[in-house]
Amino acid sequence: YKAWPGAHELTVALALNAALGAATVMLVYAVGRRAFGATAAMLGAAILALFPSKIFLAGVTLTETAFTFLLMLAIWLIVEAEARRSLPVLLAAGTVIGCAALVRGQAALLPLAAVPFWVMSDLTPSPPSLKGRGTAKAVARAFSACLPAAITLAVAIAIVAPWTIRNAIESDALVPISSNDGVNFYIGHSDGADGRGRKVDELVFRYAELAQAEAEARISRDGYREGIEWAARHPLREAELAARKLFFLYWRDD
Repeated sequence: YKAWPGAHELTVALALNAALGAATVMLVYAVGRRAFGATAAMLGAAILALFPSKIFLAGVTLTETAFTFLLMLAIWLIVEAEARRSLPVLLAAGTVIGCAALVRGQAALLPLAAVPFWVMSDLTPSPPSLKGRGTAKAVARAFSACLPAAITLAVAIAIVAPWTIRNAIESDALVPISSNDGVNFYIGHSDGADGRGRKVDELVFRYAELAQAEAEARISRDGYREGIEWAARHPLREAELAARKLFFLYWRDD
């Protein structure tokens, strides 16, 4: 906000939200046009522009608007890199993925999620020597898809690395991005989990005697450990919770 002299910081944040929201609509159109044609692209962009939650979130200072923009920008760059066979565009995609991961860590999984796209892309040619050889062709296609995934993931890690180093210095523990990841994992994998968000005071208020950074790191580590142990003891419940989480994801627009 200091780049906008005289403006209140909230006004600048909301103006940036509006700009990012509009840009996200344009990115949806660009990806849709590349993948499905102009008609589908226009429909997808219109749906996003009129989506109630997106309109609401543009008016509050939360991370959803910025993260959605970065996520769609990364997807567009991945699609364009494949279409143009461009290494610089692929490197840009990795850079954006790293920035998105700093907003929400789940973005770091995008290179892995994109592997099927690279495998199935018609723009990924098979070597002439493999024409007609089904198994060898499939293996070569899968191997070629791992390279862009590795490149984007490596660039994203390089972007995140300074923050990880800072976290290690502050908390004396390995916290790749955020110390609340373990808490979120525990919410979905422990007694009382029902596929929705809930309070887990029994976890988050531990280590009150420690400094905040160290306490948060330990709480996150405990959340992951106890969540994994609980999941291993309750495999059928885990399958049920996975279905419930998917249901609640699409049940309401909030």
